[in-house]
Amino acid sequence: MEDIISSPIVKGTIINNSDCKILLDQRKYVNKFDEIQSLLGLTDKERAQILSINMANNPSRKYKEVWVGLGGSQSAVYATEVSSSPCGSVTTSRRQRAEAVALSNAVDLFLENIRRDNSIRPSFNTFYEFIRDEYQDILREKRTREKDFDVWGFLNVLEPYYRGGEYDFLLNSDKQLDLLNKRFIVFELDNIKDNKVLFPIVTIIIMETFINKMRKLKGIRKMILLEEAWKAISKEGMAEYLRYLFKTVRKFFGEAVVVTQEVEDIISSSIVKGTIINNADCKILLDQRKYVNKFDEIQALLGLTDKERAQILSINMANNPSRKYKEVWVGLGGSQSAVYATEVSLEEYYCYTTEETEKLELMRLTEKLGGNIELAIKQLAESKREK
Repeated sequence: MEDIISSPIVKGTIINNSDCKILLDQRKYVNKFDEIQSLLGLTDKERAQILSINMANNPSRKYKEVWVGLGGSQSAVYATEVSSSPCGSVTTSRRQRAEAVALSNAVDLFLENIRRDNSIRPSFNTFYEFIRDEYQDILREKRTREKDFDVWGFLNVLEPYYRGGEYDFLLNSDKQLDLLNKRFIVFELDNIKDNKVLFPIVTIIIMETFINKMRKLKGIRKMILLEEAWKAISKEGMAEYLRYLFKTVRKFFGEAVVVTQEVEDIISSSIVKGTIINNADCKILLDQRKYVNKFDEIQALLGLTDKERAQILSINMANNPSRKYKEVWVGLGGSQSAVYATEVSLEEYYCYTTEETEKLELMRLTEKLGGNIELAIKQLAESKREK
């Protein structure tokens, strides 16, 4: 610990850029812990956790405790206990490595087959058949043992996604879509966000689609926007993806945007606290008056100055009653902020309105005009102006 206290490099660079901090038993530094707490930016709760390490261990078990802190968003003390023989974990590691190599080779060989033979349609069905019919011969030639890679067990896991399986529709589309060059793609997750089978697969598709765009489309602005997706990002796979995305997207001329109507989502999400807010230079807030009693917490979380707080709580407080507009606060990286009035034409308003009665009125008029929604919007806007 003396190394941390005495080194200006650690103080100035390493600690500021380390999201994960791991500390072992610090009792011998208890007299210096004020300095350590200040240096590491620890809360009083985290200090108490660290100084409790190994203080009340179960004497009947042989373990040591360790404290792990993740970017100020989450921390806990964990017990680390190993078996008397490490051989089991080594064997498991070797098997996992063997499986990873076998799967990687399978994918590479399948892709090579597709490039060589244009008659093979890329789909999950053809990949499954390649593993079942051809790849087993390759494994036998390499003398791959079944305990290292169980092909039939693997095929059994994949079967629900193969022809005739419960999810055979998911990865076997007849359409060859070029998602890389599609300018606008919408993934609707509402119906599958609680599905333990489908959600992870669709998440992988979303990840792969945007990462491909991010890395391959040079000199083109890319954006990913997650609207009302808080239940989705609370899932482990999507949460880790967002962490990665918000830290890297700007390097590839891209933007990541997260939208929510409920500020509670921001307050309660460790993902937002630990990653998204820290890496979002631009923050946009609408009317927050209903959260005025909680605004101290919001202010601290977003790192707002007292001036910015006053700007936000002034939103829609003195609007001109003769004009139909709403105000919005925009803050740019702490360097500039202001409240702006947003006013759109009636045509734009009816394009985006979420009021049920207005949407129904527009849909009825669209039906009368033979499904021409553009004409319906123009006529509806004109009729409202005349009133």
